[in-house]
Amino acid sequence: MSSVTLDPTTAEKFKGLDAQVEVRDADGKIIGFLRPLPRTYKRGEVPELTEEELHRRFTQSKRFTTDEVLRRLGERR
Repeated sequence: MSSVTLDPTTAEKFKGLDAQVEVRDADGKIIGFLRPLPRTYKRGEVPELTEEELHRRFTQSKRFTTDEVLRRLGERR
């Protein structure tokens, strides 16, 4: 993959992004998209989640019993 180094003024515009943005030239044509890196947490740090996000994670995530997890781990050997 190739890379582009931004000048300090342009780089400052992209700091603190929390969602993907379109990058356009002076004529308004889309050059590409910039997606910020996912937020990482230090050991022991807990992300702040909204009640809606907690509810979504608990209701939409697939769940496995301990026996199912152990069985699947055993299949990988």
